[in-house]
Amino acid sequence: MTKRQRLDLLDDIDKALTKNGWDKDSYGHYRNNDYRIKMQKTSMRYEFRNSGRWVNIVSDYHKNVIISDAGNVVIKGKVL
Repeated sequence: MTKRQRLDLLDDIDKALTKNGWDKDSYGHYRNNDYRIKMQKTSMRYEFRNSGRWVNIVSDYHKNVIISDAGNVVIKGKVL
């Protein structure tokens, strides 16, 4: 994946998440109540808050993340 392709994919992910009600925080992660999507340089993690700690539900590299036709982000079969 080239840098341009990665940036385009990140832009598509950003649009899909904000459209579905996720809010971007000051660190560049997305939050929705007790859930967050932690964006890293090459991967992203879907996590929930449990007793003050973030617990990973599913994670994958950006290149494996799918934007569905309905505009949802899909990570390893988990629709966000």
